[in-house]
Amino acid sequence: MALWGRFLLFFQRKKIFRLTAFSAERYNEIESIELFVISFLDRSNK
Repeated sequence: MALWGRFLLFFQRKKIFRLTAFSAERYNEIESIELFVISFLDRSNK
């Protein structure tokens, strides 16, 4: 039982890590798109 609980904990942590890594990747994508849009608007204003 203790081994099973440990396995579940490990699996849960792995899942959480994968989720955070995925959301961080998405966030970086969104951030780079925002930066691109800002720089594009900046160029068109000049």
